[in-house]
Amino acid sequence: MIVVSLVDQRSPLVAIGFFLGQNLVPQPSGCVVVVLCIESPIHQGTKTIHPRLSVEDLRHRRVPPGPDMGHRVHQQRRSTGNVLGDDRRRPTHSGGHGSDRDGTRALLTRYLEGGFGDLGETCARIDFGRHPATLALPLDETTLLYNSVVYRDEGNASFRAFRPVSQAWVQGGAAHVSELQIARTAAEPVGESATEYKVPMRDGTVLATDVYLPADVAHAPTVLVRLPYDKNSRYVFFDRIARRFTDRGYAMVVQDVRGKFRSQGPTEPFEHEVDDGYDTIDWIVAQGWSDGAVGMFGDSYYGFTQWAAVVSAHPALKAIVPRVTTYELDSVNRDGLGGFGKPVPWMEAAYYLATHWVDHEAYEYDPNYDNRPLTDAFEEAFEAIGARSSSFDAQTPVTRADKGPFDHAHPRDAKPVPVLQTVGWFDNLMIPQMRDVMELESLPHWAAVQYIEAGSFDHENYVLDLAPVGDADDHGVDDDALERMLDLYTSQALDFLDVFVRGLKSPDTLPKVRWELGHVGWQTSSQWPPPGATTRSFDLTGLSNAAGATPGGRLVDAGAGEAGEVQWGFDPDNLVPSAVKNSFAFLFDYPDESATGDRGDVLTFTSERLTEPLDLAGPIEVDARVSSTAPTADVFVKLLDVAPDGSAHMIVRGQVQLDDAKNVSRAHVNLGHTGYRVRPNHALRVHISSSDFPLFVRSSGTDENRWTVVEPQASQQTLHVSAEWPARLIVTALPEERNDAS
Repeated sequence: MIVVSLVDQRSPLVAIGFFLGQNLVPQPSGCVVVVLCIESPIHQGTKTIHPRLSVEDLRHRRVPPGPDMGHRVHQQRRSTGNVLGDDRRRPTHSGGHGSDRDGTRALLTRYLEGGFGDLGETCARIDFGRHPATLALPLDETTLLYNSVVYRDEGNASFRAFRPVSQAWVQGGAAHVSELQIARTAAEPVGESATEYKVPMRDGTVLATDVYLPADVAHAPTVLVRLPYDKNSRYVFFDRIARRFTDRGYAMVVQDVRGKFRSQGPTEPFEHEVDDGYDTIDWIVAQGWSDGAVGMFGDSYYGFTQWAAVVSAHPALKAIVPRVTTYELDSVNRDGLGGFGKPVPWMEAAYYLATHWVDHEAYEYDPNYDNRPLTDAFEEAFEAIGARSSSFDAQTPVTRADKGPFDHAHPRDAKPVPVLQTVGWFDNLMIPQMRDVMELESLPHWAAVQYIEAGSFDHENYVLDLAPVGDADDHGVDDDALERMLDLYTSQALDFLDVFVRGLKSPDTLPKVRWELGHVGWQTSSQWPPPGATTRSFDLTGLSNAAGATPGGRLVDAGAGEAGEVQWGFDPDNLVPSAVKNSFAFLFDYPDESATGDRGDVLTFTSERLTEPLDLAGPIEVDARVSSTAPTADVFVKLLDVAPDGSAHMIVRGQVQLDDAKNVSRAHVNLGHTGYRVRPNHALRVHISSSDFPLFVRSSGTDENRWTVVEPQASQQTLHVSAEWPARLIVTALPEERNDAS
């Protein structure tokens, strides 16, 4: 850990010493003495990791510009929570002390650089050998100390910031130490092939905007991307993506949204995207290289900004390609992932607001979700950062306003533009995006121009065919894998934009629906669900065995179930652990969840082994009756594919919150849509529980707010089954004669 000793505040910096064994050099008057931990370098090919401390960074509250975090700050690629990958790529810390990894004995290097302001002192690089360093610095109310780690690539001498070990700061005349590790990500340099412009909005706010132009084209159609994840970061890959668009004759314009990275303005998600989208398109069509036609493209939040531009109704906007997103993204972050009933608060959404929407940069840390009240997990970080997220505060622990970005006009009410809805069957936003899809399909003016592409991938573009993902297929770290992924990522979008932005082909050349049947391949159809798809129902029965070890109870054809009751528990001190730490990259890990069914607080129901393939193609839901000993209760449901070896992998999931749980209540759980083949000799399995932590905020078990409760209470839930109200799994499947599809 970092040891901080506060002494009197009368003198400036006077010493840098060493801490040898237990002998600390005399503390200079007027300083905070920080004893920094040993950290052995880690050698990884040509890379060597060294600790680094920048005095300039300390004085100005910033960590040196880091690598792309490998995710949108809230989207950690690995279930271990590592920024860059597995433990081979990061230093380890035990109690905050540096490890002597693999027995490596190497120099501890600390880079002390930058000026000390009025003190007139400058420290050069100092090698401290194998011993911790004592750094004496004058601190004030605004100073933060970061002990950060960088990768040094000995081949090109580039530096990339990694996680700091901990923070120390002064407040109210006392020194404070936080063991929370916080990484800050600043803007990366503008790419060599881009030209950055400062584009003014109607209120004078300037947004940083990169333009990539095709060669030898005087006037080009434009593809616009507006995102909050640093337009120049490796994570969004736009230097590589832009090449694919410019090679097809498009100009590509990529912009940091208001309040993020190089763009001016307050950091407020969702609020300005309609007007800023209109003003940016207006700027594009006024440029000499523009032919006046604009399309949009992108994922997640930069899918949402496309819907905001649709609401703006700029006449130059010809088509959009929103991927793994929803036009209700603001309410998903506020309320949860939704379904048929009241949603369960989604912890990853709270983390996203708390880490990405604090200021112009982005943060990453691992909150201590054992804190009670749970809000303290984030308060610790806000205190260490020295700033708060206004969007987090507006929604946690309670929503303070119902104002939304589309209060005056909603995309479904806007003038339709051709849209390619790109859905990931394993995306954590699949349920709300498919809700958008089906809503627009019910509106004839939108249905005429809505096209659907739905595949077996997750939010981070990992695919089922490669799951779990090995190093050679991980586009987060392997350049060849990245190139392969980006070819798939952009190809359908380019074909769609060629039709509706460039007018190169007829709309008749595009399939209305292109969808992937997991474990089989891509299909096309005229509608979704595909023609001929019908519902099939299974009863949840064998109740006396459901709370025991797998296979538990049984899934049988509808009408063959039995009446009865079965209970399962909710214990706030022994919650059902989430299968992955990061659901955005679910397929990276693609975990075997068979062991979860052996827990006593999980109901399990398993079908007989299939003799013929079952092709799921459409919506899936569970309809049941549940009561609780608590006034509120959560019901989590997963549908899994059980392989011949006993491993069980999730197909779809859903959850709902019951607010009148002491009375028998309907638990109607939307599990979303899928295209997935359950192969012969496999079985279906349903898991039912009352927690999924930490992906979702645990219930209080009382009438108290789940964010602020200090003593959450245990409860018992009961599944009630009768002839009138069976507990039923309802799937949509293709007829068996189509099961030879390929």
